[in-house]
Amino acid sequence: MSITKTEYREYVLGMVDDRQRQERQHHHQKAGFVHIIEQVLEEYELAPRLAAAKTDERAKLKILDVGCGEGLYLHDIAQVLEGRGLAQIASLYGIDINQAMIETAIEYTRLSKPPRPYLTFYLHDIRQPLQSQRGLFADGQPHFDFIYARIVLSLVSQARENLERLYASLAPGGVLYVRDLILGPDEAAVISPHPALAKITNLGFGLLKELNQGVQVATATAEWLRQAGASLVQAMPDKMVLGGASKAGMDNLNDYLAGVRASIPLFVGQRLISQNEVDCLMAQLYRELSPSCQGHQLYIDTLARKPA
Repeated sequence: MSITKTEYREYVLGMVDDRQRQERQHHHQKAGFVHIIEQVLEEYELAPRLAAAKTDERAKLKILDVGCGEGLYLHDIAQVLEGRGLAQIASLYGIDINQAMIETAIEYTRLSKPPRPYLTFYLHDIRQPLQSQRGLFADGQPHFDFIYARIVLSLVSQARENLERLYASLAPGGVLYVRDLILGPDEAAVISPHPALAKITNLGFGLLKELNQGVQVATATAEWLRQAGASLVQAMPDKMVLGGASKAGMDNLNDYLAGVRASIPLFVGQRLISQNEVDCLMAQLYRELSPSCQGHQLYIDTLARKPA
């Protein structure tokens, strides 16, 4: 891949609004997510349960996306189930604390191809019991068969309590999937593509660590689930390249920078850094960013099943 320094930095530093950022991140991460879903269906035996539900309406399965954002990953599950002829055998729900995100998720159920009006979204704070959102239980079924939370638990306080509450909401034999990032600046987990970017992102890592008294939620999740009684617990590292000369690395770095930009007002508002400092760091990044700048971010995908 041949690209000049100017073309590189204009691509990587290109401005996108938050909605575009969410859509692009989903586009880049969809394949990995679908791979996890196939693993849940086969290795964790959700597919046979769905097939059995074809002949028993009372056995219809429930799937929940925690912190669903715009609901795009729930569409991925729907697409996989549609391809297997199982879409009508499951109720698919998404919850998020952001009203604007929920409204967008509902809008996408109309705009998707095909439209998916059977996807249902509710406003809900995961720090509150799921039972407090009555819409999730209007079908009379008290538990879920598959729950997943992508980049959610490490972003809120009381991560362990929230995780245990989700696990308790699984039906016997139900599956839980959690994805979280390991918070820097540990170089085994995070290497920033550029020192100017590191100075900003480390502010965010510091704030997030404070939420759970310094605990690395991503690496603790598997053990928390084992202690809760889960079986088939797997913790799978996923290293995401940031920068470099590959198209995937450039895309990831663009997504990463979009997230950094979205966080800057918070850092400035809390007086962790001044706007002038931010402007100087971003100007330095613009001058020096090139295909030779490469780093990575480490995520942990954790899967577990509740014993039948």
